[in-house]
Amino acid sequence: LLRIKPMSLLSQEASEKGENTLKRSLGALNLITLGIGAIIGAGIFVLTGQAAALHAGPAVALSFVLAGITCAFAGLCYAEFASIIPIAGSAYTYISKGLNPHLGFLVGWALLLDYLVQLNAIGKELSVSNEIASVSEPVKQLAMRGGDTNPGRADEPYRRAVTGIYARLAATYQMISSRTPPLPASVSAEPYPDARSLRSDLIVLEQSLGTESKLDRKSGSALSRLIRAVDTFGFHLATLDLRQNADVHERVVAELLKVAGVEASYAFLKEPARVALLRKELSSERLLASPFASYSEETLSELAIVRAAAQAHQRYGPGCITAYIVSKCASVSDLLEVYVLLKEAGLYRGQATPHAAIMAVPLFETIDDLQRSA
Repeated sequence: LLRIKPMSLLSQEASEKGENTLKRSLGALNLITLGIGAIIGAGIFVLTGQAAALHAGPAVALSFVLAGITCAFAGLCYAEFASIIPIAGSAYTYISKGLNPHLGFLVGWALLLDYLVQLNAIGKELSVSNEIASVSEPVKQLAMRGGDTNPGRADEPYRRAVTGIYARLAATYQMISSRTPPLPASVSAEPYPDARSLRSDLIVLEQSLGTESKLDRKSGSALSRLIRAVDTFGFHLATLDLRQNADVHERVVAELLKVAGVEASYAFLKEPARVALLRKELSSERLLASPFASYSEETLSELAIVRAAAQAHQRYGPGCITAYIVSKCASVSDLLEVYVLLKEAGLYRGQATPHAAIMAVPLFETIDDLQRSA
């Protein structure tokens, strides 16, 4: 998890030449004029300045000054990044070199905390007796599995069901963050395997509220918002994409095949032979990489990336990473090489019904690539 992209590899990728590589064409003057144009263009279409001039007091002017100071500090941060990593300045490059997944984990913890707070409020809101409102059979089953044996809540199936859901979500939070939630659960329960399981339990509550209990829409609004949040963010907050150059995949797969004794000259094979070899490997459950073999730094780095993706899937669910973008993709073998790497981490299974947890997505960067893709 602490592995970062080495500077030598970043420099190598930045120095690559060819028709499919990015070329620096904007200078300092171009970037300055582009920024000024964006500021002026945005200002034309907003009423902030007019409102500040005609209707607001000095606080708005002071807020502009503070915003300018904040932007200046942000610019200094990017200047420091650019001086430390003297390559094309972008968020991808800086994150690859300077950050690690633990910062993302902090955001994930905050997301689960938000779910817990919302669910706690819903539990208090749904303290409805079954003598007043009927409930569905699935809600009764949720209540029985919830583990809340307090006799004072025996006639409150919704609340008992929420108690069980909260306990499972709290266990999920503890599993992901290795911390006890600020509002501990009153009963013990197993963690949710994924966000879909949490959503299924919440949907059971929502359907019963609408069809059985006949409560007004306002009573279920907090629950509806929570379901929308789980639909949108899951346990991972935002979906990430993997991205790498097809030339890198070719070198890595060639080394794996050579070290495994499968093919010593993969780079010299014609496209039909490559496709046949890769399809054969994908149909087998055997892995190419061995913990006892020696590999180049580049190969170890790419294997570490797909293994980290597999760990993220196991920890946050399959929605956290769904696509692997292949730059300079020009052939079928460029896509199959990605699946060979994913298979090394268990993200591709080829037997029975072939299935990939992450989809390889070709990025066609030239007119010739697009024409060949047809």
